[in-house]
Parts: sequence; structure tokens; C-alpha cells
Amino acid sequence: MNNSRRFKRIYHEMDGYLSSAGIINQCKILNISMTGVLVSVKEQFAKIPQRGDCFNLTLYNHIERRSICIQTQVAHHGFSLVGLEFLNLDDSIIKYLFEVMGQKEFDIYKQGTQGTDQCLTNIANL
Repeated sequence: MNNSRRFKRIYHEMDGYLSSAGIINQCKILNISMTGVLVSVKEQFAKIPQRGDCFNLTLYNHIERRSICIQTQVAHHGFSLVGLEFLNLDDSIIKYLFEVMGQKEFDIYKQGTQGTDQCLTNIANL
């Protein structure tokens, strides 16, 4: 089967939290790309997420002792797995994703969006 994704998913296990309307669910990141993430939710949602529902995803890096919050939207949901698309990425979030995914993905992302995203130029010059 041919993978038609624009950005490769990287297996990256990491703890996180999904929050919406004051409700927080602990989750585990299973894989991540420059455009989204697949998470496993530890507890059932009070309301089953629907495509288009928005959540804040908070990731905590234990090594650097810092967290980052990313706005997301549900792309798909099945059992305890939720596929989320990233929304409103700013320079600091994109830089964080590149750190997680590595330089190779940064080069692919930069090449694929050349001339369309000023924040990439800012990050490349950091």
C-alpha cells in the first residue's frame, strides 16, 4: 500500500494531555508528523470525539522540563485512538516539532513549503 501522506510519521512515545471545555484526559503520543499526531487516550471521553472537535494537546518534555500546548482538531477516532491535526502552528511549536522529529524532517518540510511560510525562514535562522 502506497503511503500518500505529505509528511512521514515518526514513532515517538511521549506523555501528554488533551483538554477541552475544562475536561482533561491523559494520553500517550504514539506517532507524530509535522501536521498531526496519533494519541492513545487512557480513559474514556465523557463525550465521544467527533471529526472537527477541537482540543488543546499539552506535551511535556521530561528532559528539558518544559511543556508546549498545541491547538488540534480531531481527524479520526476509533476505540482509544485519536488522530489529531495541528492548528495555528507558531514558530515555537514548529521548532519544537522539528526538535522531536529531527533535522531530516525539517529539511523535507522546508523544501515542501518553500516561499509559502515566513516562520520557516525565521526558524532556519535561529
